[in-house]
Amino acid sequence: MNNTPIATVMLDQVDSLAFRFLTASDEWIGEWPPLTSQAGPVTSLPRAVEIVLVLPDEGEITRVVEVSP
Repeated sequence: MNNTPIATVMLDQVDSLAFRFLTASDEWIGEWPPLTSQAGPVTSLPRAVEIVLVLPDEGEITRVVEVSP
């Protein structure tokens, strides 16, 4: 079995790409798992992920995807 990764350009000319994650307490944060968890390691998923893509021809495109209720 060959496990060599293959790189494929799916979208070129991207100005920026950003992600935010919605916590169980309805707070948007910039990384997952959160680095400052008071209760120890985070084993749950974020409630949602926001994806912000900026393209030169289309401008800013924002999508929010529900991950877990």
